[in-house]
Amino acid sequence: MGTTLLRKAMSEFYFRFGALQDSVTEPGIHFRQAFVTTTKSVLIRPEELRMPAVEVVTKDGIEIRFNKIGVLSRTQKDKVIPMMKKFGGDFKKVLIYDRIKEDLRIFCASKTIDEVYNEQFPQIVDAVKSDVEAQIKRLGENGVEILNLVIPKPDIPQDIAQNYKQVKVQWTEQLVAKQQKVTEEIKKKLELLKAVADAERQKEVLEITILQKSLKAKVKGTSPR
Repeated sequence: MGTTLLRKAMSEFYFRFGALQDSVTEPGIHFRQAFVTTTKSVLIRPEELRMPAVEVVTKDGIEIRFNKIGVLSRTQKDKVIPMMKKFGGDFKKVLIYDRIKEDLRIFCASKTIDEVYNEQFPQIVDAVKSDVEAQIKRLGENGVEILNLVIPKPDIPQDIAQNYKQVKVQWTEQLVAKQQKVTEEIKKKLELLKAVADAERQKEVLEITILQKSLKAKVKGTSPR
């Protein structure tokens, strides 16, 4: 007779003579018949895993690598036995991790390096996650759930990375130059407005001076002799 100590957030499934049984045990101490009954423990609470590097090829033939892909997932206890019967004990690998790898390869195969690394990179997580969830629903009856998916920017060849760095520097320089041009134009407009305002003020002063002289002349011309 053998014993098993099952920790919290774990469920245990039994194999008798290699055949998966329909019973499931909860956390605690359990007894089983040695050499006849084997067990498989499954984590039910959310589990975070960092996937191995995924290598893909873009539409234009550039080999890139996605490192440190993070997956937070959760298993539905009542769906474990059907999934184990269909996919084996490593059902998460089949339903989640292998699907993520395949979807990344499909996504990148239809995109150029610039689209993957730059233009459409923000769309990768949603595209991959949506497709994997659809396959989990179809194949695994929603027995596992992806709570969060993190896909960092891929590692790209050094020469291409250097080009992107130069482009970013040039873009920054262009942005600064554009801002300087806008600032200069604003400065010129302000100077023009100031010059117009000064001219208007001088004109008004001149008109007032002429009016004063005219009034003085009239007063002088009408005074008794």
